[in-house]
Amino acid sequence: MQSFDSQRAPYSKEAEMSLLGAILLDADVLDEVVSKVSADDFYEKENKEIFETLLIMQDAGLSIDYVTLLEQLKLAGYYDEEFTRRYVLSLMEAVPTTKNAAVYAAIVRDKGTLRRLISVSDEIRSHAEISDEEAKKLLDLAQQRIYELQTDDKTRGFVSIRDVMMESLKRLREMQSDPEAFLGLNLGFSALDEKLTGINPSDLVIIAARPAMGKTSFAINIAQNVAKKTKKEVAVFSLEMSSIQLVERMIASEARVEASRIKTGELQSDDWRKVTEAASVLSESRIYINDSPNVTVLEMKSMCKRFKNLGLVIIDHMQLMQTGGKRNENRVQEVSEISRSLKIMAKELSVPVICLSQLSRGPESRTDKRPQLSELRESGSIEQDADMVLMLYREDYYNKETEKQNVCEVIIAKNRHGETGSVELSWDARYTRFDTIEWKREDER
Repeated sequence: MQSFDSQRAPYSKEAEMSLLGAILLDADVLDEVVSKVSADDFYEKENKEIFETLLIMQDAGLSIDYVTLLEQLKLAGYYDEEFTRRYVLSLMEAVPTTKNAAVYAAIVRDKGTLRRLISVSDEIRSHAEISDEEAKKLLDLAQQRIYELQTDDKTRGFVSIRDVMMESLKRLREMQSDPEAFLGLNLGFSALDEKLTGINPSDLVIIAARPAMGKTSFAINIAQNVAKKTKKEVAVFSLEMSSIQLVERMIASEARVEASRIKTGELQSDDWRKVTEAASVLSESRIYINDSPNVTVLEMKSMCKRFKNLGLVIIDHMQLMQTGGKRNENRVQEVSEISRSLKIMAKELSVPVICLSQLSRGPESRTDKRPQLSELRESGSIEQDADMVLMLYREDYYNKETEKQNVCEVIIAKNRHGETGSVELSWDARYTRFDTIEWKREDER
C-alpha cells in the first residue's frame, strides 16, 4: 500500500479511536464489527497494530480488556513504555458510546476504501507515464483494479430466518396484488416461457448448439421480443458478427423478407414496404449493439452500468471472449473464469445475462444427435455457473427425410428454478426467425 501525505489521506482519527475504545469497553463489539472492517482499513499505524492484536486475541479465545491488551501488545512487540499505556487509556476515554460502534466501523471502512482508490489511481497514473504498454492494456488494468476494490467487500453476516420469513411473506402479499410485477422475464415464445416460468434477474442463461442450428438468430429474436414487450433496454454484445449483419437479420425476421434478398439488395416490389415498416418498429425498440471483437467482461459490465433501464444482456459468444488479463495457456481454465465472471456480472447488474456457447463435436459421432450437457465446449464450469442451459437441435439438419422439417427442439438441459424437458419451435431459415408452432400455423392459414 502506497504511503499517503497525511494532509490528503482520507481518514477519521476520531472514528478509529472510538471503534477501538468501544471494543475495549465491550468485547462483544468486536464480534459485531469483525465482518465490516479489516486491519488495513485503519490509517494510523498504532491503531492498525492494536486491531490486529485484538483479532488475534479473539481468535485465541482470550479475554479482552485494557490489561490483557497491553500484555498481548508486549508479546507482539508493539509496546512502547512511554506511549502505549497512555494511548490505550485515551482510546477508552474517546468513546462517546459503544452503541454506535457499527457506525464507527462504517466510517473506518469507507475511509480505507477511499485510500485504496487513491493508491489505485496513482498506480494507473504511474503506469501511464512510464509504461510502453498499449492504452487498451492499461485500461484493462485500471478496470481490474477497480473491480478488485468493488469485490473486496466484507462477507455479509448471518440473517435471522425470522427476518427473511417476514420479507418473504411481504413479497407473497405483493405478488397477489400485482402478479405481473414479479413474473420473470419472458423470452417471447409462449410454449417455452410456460415451461421456464420466466428468467429471473441475476440469472445466467446459456444457449448452446452446434454450428448452423440458429443460436445467433434465436438470441436476436429474443432481443426483439423482450425489447418490444418490456420497453426496457437490451444490450447485445456481438463478438463475431458486425452490427450491420445483426440488424439485417432483425429486419428479415421482423419484415418476413428473405434474408438473402436483404443481403444482396435484390428486393422485390412489396419488399420495400415490409422493410420500411420493420425498420420503423425496430428503431423504436431499445436495442443497443456493441460489435467490438475484444471486449472483456469487465468492459461489458462497465458499459451496462450506464443504462438507466436495462432489462437483458445478450453475448455472442463465450468461446470468443477473453479475460482481459494475461492470456492463459489453459483455455479451459480461462473459459471457467469467464463463465464465473458472467454470473457475477448478472448478479451485480440484477438483470438476466444470456450467453451463447458452442458445443463439442460429440453429437456428430452418435446416432442420436441431440446435444448433452457434457458437450459444452471447453469448460464444465459453464454448466455449474449457469442457472439455465438451453440447447438447440434441428433434426432436419442431420436427416433431410425427417417429418420434422423446419422444427427446432429447444432442450431445457438445466433449469435451476423449474423443470427440464424440451419445447418445439418453428424455424424459418428464409427469415432467420423462430416462432411458437401454434402461432406459425395460424399465420399460414
